[in-house]
Amino acid sequence: LFLLSTWQEAYSKVILRGIEKYTENADVEVHVINAYGADVEYYAKEAETFLLVDVQKYDGVMMLFNGVGTANHLKNFTEKCIKYNVPAISMDVQAPGIAYCGIDNYLSTYNITKHLIEEHHVTKLQFVGGPDDHPDSLERGMAFCDCLKDHGLEPYGVGYYGFMRASGAQ
Repeated sequence: LFLLSTWQEAYSKVILRGIEKYTENADVEVHVINAYGADVEYYAKEAETFLLVDVQKYDGVMMLFNGVGTANHLKNFTEKCIKYNVPAISMDVQAPGIAYCGIDNYLSTYNITKHLIEEHHVTKLQFVGGPDDHPDSLERGMAFCDCLKDHGLEPYGVGYYGFMRASGAQ
């Protein structure tokens, strides 16, 4: 079972093609449930699709819940998988008690900030991140500030905004 709720359509396609490639000659059935699932009224009914899933009927569950407002879905499915001893993996967002596949937001942001400071001698840096309640944004913001502090610098600014186009106008 692959549960998917992300705002990046191109990203989803790459992952789905990878799953297809590695399962096409195997005796495997993959079920995909995709709903945006954000905590926005417009998407509320779409997200109810996730309520229909019985994880006990699957050999394993892959989850990609990296969109805004999807933390509750990840938590819900993680708890069910643990309760019913169903192997599970979360992609992009770490969840306690299950496997994780993703990048280290802290380390990658720290390293790119360090590169700008040490290699390009940039001293006036500003962080513009996603929502202040999203784990990716928080890890990146913390790494940015820690790197500046380690180099004796203060941030020019730190701002958290939405991941959607409308928040870019802010």
